[in-house]
Amino acid sequence: MTKSEKHSDGGFRIAAIALFIISGVINILALSGAIYMLQVYDRVLTSHNLETLAVLSILVFGLYIVFGVLDAIRSQILYRVASRFDDMMMPKAFKRAAENALAFAPPAQAAQSIRDCDTVRGIIASPAPIAVLDLPWVPVYLLFIGLLSVELAFATLLALTLLVTLAIVTNAFTRSLEKQAIAAAGNRGRIIEAALRNVEASTSMGFFSDSASRFLEAHSELGQAQSRSGDIVAVFSSASKAVRLAIQSAILGYGAYLAIKGQLSAGAIIAASIAATRSLSPAEQLITNWRSLATAWNSYRVLIAACPNGPSPVSILSMPRPRHNIATESLSIFHPGAARFAIRGVTVSLVAGQAVAIVGRSGSGKSTLAKALVGLVAPAHGLVKFDGVPIARWAPDDRGAFVGYMPQTIELFPVSIAENIARLDETPRSEDVIAAATAAGLHDAIVQLPQGYETRLELNGAPLSIGQCQQLGLARALFGKPFLLVLDEPNANLDSEAESSLIGAIATARDRGAIVVVVAHRKSLLRPCDHVIRLEGGLMTAFGEKGEVLKSNVASVPTSQPKTSIAPTKSTGLAKVTGVK
Repeated sequence: MTKSEKHSDGGFRIAAIALFIISGVINILALSGAIYMLQVYDRVLTSHNLETLAVLSILVFGLYIVFGVLDAIRSQILYRVASRFDDMMMPKAFKRAAENALAFAPPAQAAQSIRDCDTVRGIIASPAPIAVLDLPWVPVYLLFIGLLSVELAFATLLALTLLVTLAIVTNAFTRSLEKQAIAAAGNRGRIIEAALRNVEASTSMGFFSDSASRFLEAHSELGQAQSRSGDIVAVFSSASKAVRLAIQSAILGYGAYLAIKGQLSAGAIIAASIAATRSLSPAEQLITNWRSLATAWNSYRVLIAACPNGPSPVSILSMPRPRHNIATESLSIFHPGAARFAIRGVTVSLVAGQAVAIVGRSGSGKSTLAKALVGLVAPAHGLVKFDGVPIARWAPDDRGAFVGYMPQTIELFPVSIAENIARLDETPRSEDVIAAATAAGLHDAIVQLPQGYETRLELNGAPLSIGQCQQLGLARALFGKPFLLVLDEPNANLDSEAESSLIGAIATARDRGAIVVVVAHRKSLLRPCDHVIRLEGGLMTAFGEKGEVLKSNVASVPTSQPKTSIAPTKSTGLAKVTGVK
């Protein structure tokens, strides 16, 4: 646990103690009304002493002011606790969401930890926890009622037991229904996401109504799950209100009976009724807020399990920027969510000044290898090393200073073009931004926009075209002249002029001593590359100089072969395939 986490835990403990003490004082002060009525009915009305009435009234009004101030302080502490919890957990929740997204989870599912954090913060800052804080002080009211009448205290205790039983039964009936509602909400979120992503296709090809039907069906399932849970909570909430009102009237009636028998005064009847109502209120509020409290508790458990408090693997020293090579050692990576390898046993060494094209059929593992080189996927076996140092030794932010990566799908941020190119740096050097945009062939198009580099983009990249968005992704990868530049099908949406700029950018990066890795489907991208890696079925079947690999007929390695190691020979650079039986 880090120092900040220990400090936060200590702060939570102090806040919990303060809330407990303040709640105790508030609940004692809440008896002021009952004691005031007892004194008025039993002393003032019998003595007709107005001075006593005035003193009692001033005293009780002063106590009510203190009560109100403490109640406001308690609410403010809850707000502070909610804010502190959010400050501590939201960075972890966002990190978990990013990790889920890297593991190919749908965006709605990936962001669940963020929604859980919002849920917990919302319930902490709501009035619901006040019922929990007041519940331990119920014995104070029972003791007060017992001092007036043991019979009335016993009746109040029975009513409280009945309300607690209702709360337990409510939990038992709604637990499974809440899980169903959560699952239904997740399913609806995934359907909404898919429908909106495919709205152009569904509208143009006439299956929008089918898409809408699927959404409405999922929405109906969610509504039914919430209704079933809400119906049960409503029934038990109404029952608790009825019990409270009945007990209040019963106490008044039984108190009147005792008064007639001469065993209780009229003031004691009113005081006992007020105290009994106050003692039953926390249990009633718990039942009313049970649904939100249960949801928040489930969210808290899931959030803590997904984002545990523990030491973060932070390096004490910052590793130097690599300058010489990048290598993989028997690198094997599983397909996301599948028990089979996307790539297996890949061993390759790339040196500064090389431009390497990864070729192969669709599904052969090209993109997976590219992601592994920049640290986006964790190997099941093997290592990726920069200058002989495992890639994990660099923190992601430090690694980004010497890595440029352009994925197949370009996602941009709703900020200015300049900030997108500068990787969200709000104060980048203008010459670096312009140099990257110029190398990507996008500078002339940007300066034609009314606001130039300050043009703010939408999430879909508007006002840029799809091809220009891809060029912007290239400019972002080129920003800062990275040592390793990995481009995954970077010319998928480029015209011939933009492709020429791309080829020139690859050649320039290679010539300045960078390592460039390009996932290529078009032969035009092979032009600036001097080496080629060929993948088949997740196995590297060739690695060497471009001309030799392209004209060679290296046989595919059988997928049943357990281990494969391929490296260029010293004489020709052609791949040598070795198998381990």
